[in-house]
Amino acid sequence: MHTITVDDESLSVRAMQRTLSKADPEGVHSGVYKVSEFFDYVRKHDDIDIAFVDIEMNTDGITVTKKLKEIVPDINIVIYSGHPQYKADALDQHVSSFIVKPVTDEKLAVALANLRHPLKEKRAERKLKVVTFGNFIVYTEPDQVMTFSISHSMDVFAYLVDKCGYAVTARDIAADVFEKDEFTKQTSKDISKYVTSLIKDLTSAGFGDVVIKQNRLIKINKNRIECDLYDALSGDRKTLEAFKGEYLIDYSWAEESDSAAELKSLAGGVLSDR
Repeated sequence: MHTITVDDESLSVRAMQRTLSKADPEGVHSGVYKVSEFFDYVRKHDDIDIAFVDIEMNTDGITVTKKLKEIVPDINIVIYSGHPQYKADALDQHVSSFIVKPVTDEKLAVALANLRHPLKEKRAERKLKVVTFGNFIVYTEPDQVMTFSISHSMDVFAYLVDKCGYAVTARDIAADVFEKDEFTKQTSKDISKYVTSLIKDLTSAGFGDVVIKQNRLIKINKNRIECDLYDALSGDRKTLEAFKGEYLIDYSWAEESDSAAELKSLAGGVLSDR
């Protein structure tokens, strides 16, 4: 487990680190005394599980919490204070827990048992389930369909899935998905907005590493999703037999994609072997 504590009192930071180390001896439990150092640390480490935030600092804990959630939507936040009257304000921010000082082993155990988001090491075991046969559907859990803040972000995601891990550019997305003949500044801004929203939605769902954006290239991380298309392309006979000829039917560009052509060829081969 990786935690970071921010408190302008050094004794409180050290006390929290000691308590966390007792609860999780093999974890990484860092602490800082300045809010600026705290945000620097958060931006440099993408594997933080929990942030412990003192509500009374030079910059109040509620303000810190709001900014932290903007930077890392899926981080667990535990607010603590020596003043119980702040509990309602803290819980209004939908944090995992509010702890009244002193932070004892028992109080910490309760907080750790009621985290809003899975720990990163457990998230790595989960895979996003993506269905491409017929309609495009994304599941964050077996019975939970993922929703997208912007509908065009879902269109971009379908395109990235179809590309099977091959990197594309914003220009490719504009031309293939949105049929833009010219790549204008406004089109570039629109595509950037869709991709940014997509990554934010995935991060909020605990799958921030499913889409990889490096410089001007964007691609899917195939290792983090479970997909009927990928199973079929790997030659899984059961999946190929389940294919009924319909692939990403909501997208006209998918009819002539390389993945669609290969999928239909492999499925036809299975049928001919029967």
